[in-house]
Amino acid sequence: MRALAGFAMRGKREATGVAVVCASLPFLHWLSIAIISLVILRKGPAEGAFVLLWSCLPVAMLLYLTGDPGPAIAFLGSAALAWLLRVTVSWQLILSAIVVVAATGSVLFDFISGSAFDQFTELYLTVADQAAGQNAVSLTTAETDERFASMRSMMVGLFAMGQGVALFAFLALARWWQSALYNPGGFQQEMHQLRLSPIVAAGTLGLLLVCLAVGSIGLVRWVPLLMIPLVIAGVCFVHWLVAARAMAGNWLVILYIMLVLLAQLTHPIMAFIALTDSWLDLRKRIRLDREE
Repeated sequence: MRALAGFAMRGKREATGVAVVCASLPFLHWLSIAIISLVILRKGPAEGAFVLLWSCLPVAMLLYLTGDPGPAIAFLGSAALAWLLRVTVSWQLILSAIVVVAATGSVLFDFISGSAFDQFTELYLTVADQAAGQNAVSLTTAETDERFASMRSMMVGLFAMGQGVALFAFLALARWWQSALYNPGGFQQEMHQLRLSPIVAAGTLGLLLVCLAVGSIGLVRWVPLLMIPLVIAGVCFVHWLVAARAMAGNWLVILYIMLVLLAQLTHPIMAFIALTDSWLDLRKRIRLDREE
């Protein structure tokens, strides 16, 4: 993929060609998004907007034919985040912005193509009932409607979380490309030093507690999305710790496997690490301990 990025950065024509081709092929939209983000990061918003405009043509055609606004939201959201990172060079701000962009994107998706959430919810409930050996017909109409509305709301929240993770992954890939091509080691240094300020950490924790305390499904659904900045900050700290202690890379492999398979356990742990690091600056304390 590094070779592909190097080819795209030869000029505007090459970048546009690669981005348009990837945007036109199934399951390769993410490569196009990363290329556009790379162009914005390296060459600025003007040239990035040119590549984005041409790449949006096949995306717009897909939206017209299928009614799926997901790719369009991802393209526009990623371009905005890449511009913000270029201007601020602050991953902390990017993580906060990802929450806003992903939440807005999920609401727009629900407004434009809400039937998709209806279908996924019906499918999930059917499979869940079959797996549990329960008969949903025994529920009253009111209970069935409440159950459907609750699960549908959670689907919107999970979609927002998925968008947030994807937006971070697209931008991280573009930044890694930029680092590999023009500033070797720069991306690793940025990730190792990623730390939420006490204000941002407290604000994120406060929003999480409000969502959980109120108990309304309309607020609870945003909990997975709000966890993203904390989890990513925690993972970045673990990356730094592994490098600082010269530990084997297998520890990181185990971490990522646990993040996927044991999310309910590892995500809160990463969030706790991020909050502790934010308020106590664990990197500084560990350095001092090693010096002593």
